[in-house]
Amino acid sequence: MDYFSPALDALFKPDDMVDVRCLKMPAELYPAITGRIPYGPGLVHVLTTFDTYSDRSIYFALNPVSLPASPMRMYNPSARKWDVPWRRRFLLDIDPERENEIATDDEFAVALGVAHNVKAWLASRGWDDILMFSSGNGVHVLPRCDLPNDAASERLVKSVQLAVSKKFSNDRVEIEVFPDADRLVRAYGSMNRKGTETETLKWRRSGLIV
Repeated sequence: MDYFSPALDALFKPDDMVDVRCLKMPAELYPAITGRIPYGPGLVHVLTTFDTYSDRSIYFALNPVSLPASPMRMYNPSARKWDVPWRRRFLLDIDPERENEIATDDEFAVALGVAHNVKAWLASRGWDDILMFSSGNGVHVLPRCDLPNDAASERLVKSVQLAVSKKFSNDRVEIEVFPDADRLVRAYGSMNRKGTETETLKWRRSGLIV
């Protein structure tokens, strides 16, 4: 089953190059498997294949990179901030406070409620094309920004993130601030296998929230 195309089609365009990373923790012991894959069926195939690795998690850079295509392999240099020519979106990471690595259904629901409030607040101030994704344990709100990747844009993005975090973070959720242009996000559509499953705490599949 193709879990990935809805998110990829929402985030990327033809000719985009996507930086993909498959990670195993602790990172200092296990080399990342990294590649640059063009947007399209090949990217869906790569993500679907690596999603079967139960001991690894899949991520991609939120914004397209300018590096050439490269197959997934260990010790492959990852994209860096300067490899992102343009900021298309930025991340508002709404993470529920929780005792375990896996969020309960209630904890996830609280994060989702805050995410809807964040989206509505931004929309009331003129933002459009705001996407929301489940990361598996929390919710990512991704406003469109369309900015060059430079210091002024990073300051602007950070100021918006801080304003949203100050307004909407509370004792049950934290909105973290990550202004870097090469920010990794979970490969939406992949299973979030962080933490140990129990009878009551189960892994969730990430994906587009519509």
